[in-house]
Amino acid sequence: MNNTMLSISQNFIKDKKLISTIIKNSTDIGANDLVLDIGAGKGGLTIPLALVAAKVMAVEFDLKLVGILQRNITEANLTNVSVINADFLDLDLNRLGSYKVFANIPFSLSADIIRKLLLGYNKPLSCYLFLEKNTAYRFMGLPQSDESLISLMIKLNFHMKLIHQFHPYDFQPMPKADVVLVRFVKKEEVFPPDQQLLFQTFMEQIFLSRKHDLKGALLTIFTYKQLQRIKKDLGLNIRIRPSQLSFDDWVKIFSVAQKLLPISN
Repeated sequence: MNNTMLSISQNFIKDKKLISTIIKNSTDIGANDLVLDIGAGKGGLTIPLALVAAKVMAVEFDLKLVGILQRNITEANLTNVSVINADFLDLDLNRLGSYKVFANIPFSLSADIIRKLLLGYNKPLSCYLFLEKNTAYRFMGLPQSDESLISLMIKLNFHMKLIHQFHPYDFQPMPKADVVLVRFVKKEEVFPPDQQLLFQTFMEQIFLSRKHDLKGALLTIFTYKQLQRIKKDLGLNIRIRPSQLSFDDWVKIFSVAQKLLPISN
């Protein structure tokens, strides 16, 4: 058992009507969907989701909250909810088939949960996560903040958008930071499956080079002559930091790299 979920505090949503409105007006969750509610707590999201989706899997680690959650589900006369008393980070998502996510996750575990959901093998069709605003911006990259290796890897498979900003009074207890809801929707493949790992490896090599500007980072892979061709063909400013390049620019650089370098599996 992964112990990371022990003693994790959460900020639970108070207004189920607000959640119902968001689900109805701002998500693609519908009557045929299996939806994961991670950190379900007492059911503040679970119950509104169950009124819309075909099935809801409510994952909650705290055994005391599981008892309350099950009682609330029974009182709401819902039969399409399965309660799972487990650490989400231990779950095998490959067994789910197609699924979506709508979850107010523990903020201290945001990075681990995002990696599992959005960088794993069986990715959700769409994913709606409550996140602290600064954390959300970090994972969304440009234009909210500089790109990182993780934000670029997420953009390889998902469109991202901030769709709601909550008020602190929407939660109990009130959070110390601003909380937003971010939508991740799976996109059509940018590269064929065999090229995605190559793109990731290419990106890792550049970002892990720790060079201060794009020129220095690219020179860890390309010759000076090749770099000049890339600069000319793509019209890049090679004096900026690698983190200041957009995802689309990285795709273009990788496409050129496939022509200039012996990139292979």
